[in-house]
Amino acid sequence: MANCGFKVTAIDKISGYSRRVFSNRHYYVVKDDITKPRIAEQFDLITCISVLEHIPDHRRAIDGMFKLLKPAGYLVLTFPYNEERCVENVYDLPEAGYGKSGRYVCQVFSRKEIDTWLNQTHGTVVEQEYYKIFTGALWTFGKRTYPPSKVANGQNCDLTCLILQKPVQSQ
Repeated sequence: MANCGFKVTAIDKISGYSRRVFSNRHYYVVKDDITKPRIAEQFDLITCISVLEHIPDHRRAIDGMFKLLKPAGYLVLTFPYNEERCVENVYDLPEAGYGKSGRYVCQVFSRKEIDTWLNQTHGTVVEQEYYKIFTGALWTFGKRTYPPSKVANGQNCDLTCLILQKPVQSQ
């Protein structure tokens, strides 16, 4: 995004999940916790790509991101998804293809969690796409397929891409 002319501000808790020294050679990363952000800046667009599932308190993370959005701003998310079933940590399930020894959780969110986020933030869904990435019923189950397949709403999927919008005026 920075290469396309956008001003990028990255936020990462940094500590607690990696044993290595954290650095990013592309842009400065602000050490902050999205579940209780301290920065005061507001943004037109926030992306959270394949990260939310690793934040145990996802409700506070969504709330933190919405607080950092300008009115009518957009939040772009991707995460493991199943329309009907939420899983607190898919890595704990016997069928998980990887992640069993990870130091962090991997949640699979469902429609219920999205509805909860929308109720708490008064946000709206602008667009949602669904993808099948594994041959099994959930994220990491079965073999990984390449390239991922875009599927219709209602078909079995493993991942969703979601664009939410903050209301123009706070509720």
